[in-house]
Amino acid sequence: MTAETVESVPAQWWRQLRRDPKALAALVMLALLAALQIISFADVAALSSGAAMSLTPQQRGAGLAVYGFAGFTSGFIGPVAVGLAIDFGGGAASAAGWSAGFLLMALGSSVTALAMLATPRVGKRP
Repeated sequence: MTAETVESVPAQWWRQLRRDPKALAALVMLALLAALQIISFADVAALSSGAAMSLTPQQRGAGLAVYGFAGFTSGFIGPVAVGLAIDFGGGAASAAGWSAGFLLMALGSSVTALAMLATPRVGKRP
């Protein structure tokens, strides 16, 4: 086997992308999902710093523990709940299933927004 007969992996991918438009769409979606993942972690330091600064030194450890517990728990329960909504809504091949999943995500966001609005402001700045 010579070097000319061995085709590189990127060359194989490029040939596949030119033949199949679905592969190109999948690659674009993968790139967008990677960008979303990177961007979604951009505010983690600011949020945890804000949580720590809003607590007294005596409450800081317990407060950050609850903050972390809530984040990891919702990070586990959220995808499971959306997956169940998709399944009960008709499955992954059904538009109704995906509608149920997106409606559940919208409901979770709305409940969170309402909870934030109902939370009293402490140390409100002018």
